[in-house]
Amino acid sequence: LKDLVIDREFLRLQCEREIKGKLLLLRQAFLETGGRGRGLRELIGQSLSAFVAIFKALLHLRETEIPGGKKDVIRETCRAFQLKPDAFETVWGMRAGNIKLSDAGATRAFKDYLREVRRLAKQVDAMGE
Repeated sequence: LKDLVIDREFLRLQCEREIKGKLLLLRQAFLETGGRGRGLRELIGQSLSAFVAIFKALLHLRETEIPGGKKDVIRETCRAFQLKPDAFETVWGMRAGNIKLSDAGATRAFKDYLREVRRLAKQVDAMGE
């Protein structure tokens, strides 16, 4: 596969498509959980893993070295795209079981997370201009 050439614009388009698709799924799942309880916390934790592969592709597009660990990939993506790392670190902590939040806290964390993913989607969209 080392000789495989991937058009950068096609990769950018696929990343944009994936991020926007995940945003829609997150919004839909939020409504389904009613923004409460264990369902919301599980949704938040599961969604982060799905973003890591996209983040790696975005770092590749930015010609940034891709770290080995998932948490480092998330941090580097936040740095490269000027995202607020707190939103992702809270989600990471919830996923790992290190951060326990009330329903209201989980809703706030979800909104912060969603806002940063939307910001990323806009930046990826602008990369094509």
